[in-house]
Amino acid sequence: MKQLSPKDRLKVNDAIWNENIEIPIEHQQIVLDRMAKSEKNQERLLDWDEVSKSL
Repeated sequence: MKQLSPKDRLKVNDAIWNENIEIPIEHQQIVLDRMAKSEKNQERLLDWDEVSKSL
């Protein structure tokens, strides 16, 4: 992606974030399952500020 011109980067960004894209139901279910797991087991979640310091 670094090799792309700013104009081409914008085109790629627009393609990725196109609102007309359809997310498969299987992918939606994976996200919903993960959200449910995180709500039930919040102690396993990490704080982003703490994690980002170790990157």
